[in-house]
Amino acid sequence: MSAPRAKRKKSRAQPLSRLLGSVRAPEVVGVDYRDASDAVGEAIGASARRNPDAFYRVLAEEPSLLDRHDVIWALGYEKDPRATPPLLVALRSKLQIVRAAAANGLERRRGAKLVDPLIAALRDPSSNVRERVIVALGRQRSARALEPLRAAAAKPSNRRSRRVLRLIEAAIAQIEKSPRAR
Repeated sequence: MSAPRAKRKKSRAQPLSRLLGSVRAPEVVGVDYRDASDAVGEAIGASARRNPDAFYRVLAEEPSLLDRHDVIWALGYEKDPRATPPLLVALRSKLQIVRAAAANGLERRRGAKLVDPLIAALRDPSSNVRERVIVALGRQRSARALEPLRAAAAKPSNRRSRRVLRLIEAAIAQIEKSPRAR
């Protein structure tokens, strides 16, 4: 007589969108939302690293995930080149916090295909987004960004902010020093 088979536990895996949809800001007194958001971002990043094919497939199938700040923030830290297209899509989000997270993620990437979308984002109404875009353009070290950055420095909305002007100056200097920009 053979030994009884062990019962297999049913998988309780849920689609990523269902799991992320249930993540809400903590309502516990004394818990900082940013800490909770960081934890969610780390969990998303870990998921992307464990099974990148499934993760990017879910992103392609669920475009609403690209309007989630925590998803875009986590993508910004991923080294996988498949993270770049969703970041570029998120750079055009209706939500300022998502656009800022996308620009922040694009700061860590380089490529000629990034320059034009970043130049277009220099016109973003949010100074937070523009600041991140300026830094990202400086890191691209593309001569194509010099004139748009100089034009951005002349805009009244940017002239009112010393921080934005300093970032523009630093980005221009970074590009001009680069041998690639010549």
